[in-house]
Amino acid sequence: MTAYTPGLYAFMEDIRMTIGTCPINKDWIKKCYGETEVRKLFNNPISCSGTILGTWFAILSYLSIMESEILSTPVACKARMGTDQAIHNYIIYNEKIPNVTIHHISHEYGFIGTLGYPLWLKRNQFGLVQNANGSVYAVIHQWDRSEQMKIQFQQEYQIIPSNIRDKKNLV
Repeated sequence: MTAYTPGLYAFMEDIRMTIGTCPINKDWIKKCYGETEVRKLFNNPISCSGTILGTWFAILSYLSIMESEILSTPVACKARMGTDQAIHNYIIYNEKIPNVTIHHISHEYGFIGTLGYPLWLKRNQFGLVQNANGSVYAVIHQWDRSEQMKIQFQQEYQIIPSNIRDKKNLV
């Protein structure tokens, strides 16, 4: 992170899917913050809570705000898995972290690819996933939501059964 501008790096999902057009994210925001916040955030791209980077100060500040929001949101918000993403998007888009610059990095041109919603999966001759510029993503998130990636993973990496993993080589 020392090569980048200080702050928090929030990585967006596919630009075609917004908080308001994704039924899951829309419902999470509604349960945590109500219909007014859904309308406010409706057209924003989904920022994936599973991919966040930042400088030491930015991450500590983000986690402090995240904890505070988790503790103060209604029980209905905490009753379902995934609502951390609602809280994350609320924090990111409402700029709730004082003295921290939030950088919104697009899925299409950034260095982290989230494969939950994209219609396309562009890969180079080695099978590495590329963004719209042709740059290889440094990280692929939600790779298991792409049939192409699951097949490639199964071909490249064997899953060794536990009864073989635990044996010592006696030869």
